[in-house]
Amino acid sequence: MNLKRTTIAKIDNNTGLVVKRMETSEGDILTRKVAVNNTFFGAEKQRMLAHKPILDAVLQTLHIHYNKWKGYWRIQGAEHRLEEAQAHAARNKRLFIAYLQNRQAAWDALTWEVANENFLILARLGTPIVPFCIPLDGALEEWNKYKEQALRVLNKSQELMPVLCLFHEPIKFAQIIKSEFGISKYLGLHYFNINATLTRANLNFLHTLTYQQTVGTEVPLVVAFCPDRYIRSMQNASSAYMLSLFGVDFVSYYVYTPEQAAIIEDQSLEKMKFYDSEEGGYNDTETQVVWYGKDLTRENLESISVAEGLSPYLANRWADYLKEAEDLDVLNSAIINGTAEAVIKEKSRWFVPLVDILAARKQQQDK
Repeated sequence: MNLKRTTIAKIDNNTGLVVKRMETSEGDILTRKVAVNNTFFGAEKQRMLAHKPILDAVLQTLHIHYNKWKGYWRIQGAEHRLEEAQAHAARNKRLFIAYLQNRQAAWDALTWEVANENFLILARLGTPIVPFCIPLDGALEEWNKYKEQALRVLNKSQELMPVLCLFHEPIKFAQIIKSEFGISKYLGLHYFNINATLTRANLNFLHTLTYQQTVGTEVPLVVAFCPDRYIRSMQNASSAYMLSLFGVDFVSYYVYTPEQAAIIEDQSLEKMKFYDSEEGGYNDTETQVVWYGKDLTRENLESISVAEGLSPYLANRWADYLKEAEDLDVLNSAIINGTAEAVIKEKSRWFVPLVDILAARKQQQDK
C-alpha cells in the first residue's frame, strides 16, 4: 500500500473530535485505528497455519528492542522477522514501520548524534517509512539541519517520519509540530504517561493545531508508539480512544521483550483484562462478575477456537483488538453523522475522560 496523503474529513464542533481520511493506492480509509504490532503479527501467523482470517488492518509495525546488558539493538535476532513482517504487510496491503523502542532513560539521554546513528540503522534496513527520534530538548533549527541530512540518505522509495517523545519541551515541541504539519506525510509520537504535565501540554497543542484545520486540508498521519492498551488512571479507558481525542490516528501498543512476554503469558485468566464495549474500556474478571454476573474474559476466549493455535494470552489480545477496532469505527461514523456526543455518553470510560479533557481545555483558554 502507498499513502498518497492524509486529509481532514470531518470536525465535530461539540466535542472537538476530528476524523481524518487516508488516500491510498487501495482506496480511501478513515483513521482512528490500532496497528498490528509484533504481538498481533505473531498471532496472525498462528491463525494462518490454522487457515483462519487475519486482522483487517492498514498499518503494521515491528518494535525492535535494545539489549541493555550487551549494549545493542536486537537487530540480529530481528532481521529474519523484519523481512518476514515486511513481506506479510506487503501481501496484506499494509503500511509498514520498523521502530526502535526506547525506554524512558534512553530518551532522557538521547543526543542528536545517537539519534542520527539510530536513524541510519533503520534507513539501511530499507524499510519504506523511516523514523527519526528527536531529542527531548531538540529545537526546530537543529531538527531542520538533521532532517536535511536525513533526506539525503533516504532512497526515492523511503519516507522520513520525525518522532517526538511526549516529554519534549512544550515550546520546542510546538514549533517542530507546527512546522511538520505543513510538509510531512508522517509524524510519530512516543508515549509514556498521559497525566504528565509535559505530555498533556503537548497533546493539547496537537489537538488545537488539528482542530484549527479545515476539511480537506492535508495533514500528517500521526502514529503514537508504545502506549499500554489502557490507562489505569482514567478508569482503564482505551489508550487508542484517549489518544485519538487529541488527533492521534494510529496507536502501536507497547511490545514486551521476549523475557517480559514469557512472564505475561504465564498469567492466569483471572489477572487478564478484557475490552468491554459496553463501557469503552478494560475490565478485570472481578469487575466483570460484579457488573454483569459473568466472566467476559472467559466467555470471549471461548469464541476463539483452541484449534487456531493461540495461547489464552494471545486469544485475549485478539478478541480485544476486534472489539476495540469496532468501537473506533462506530465513533468515526458518529462524528461524521453528527452524533458523536450521544455515542460517547453511552460509554462511561469514554464520556468521563472527555468531560475532564474539555474542562481542562476551557480552563486553559480562560487564563
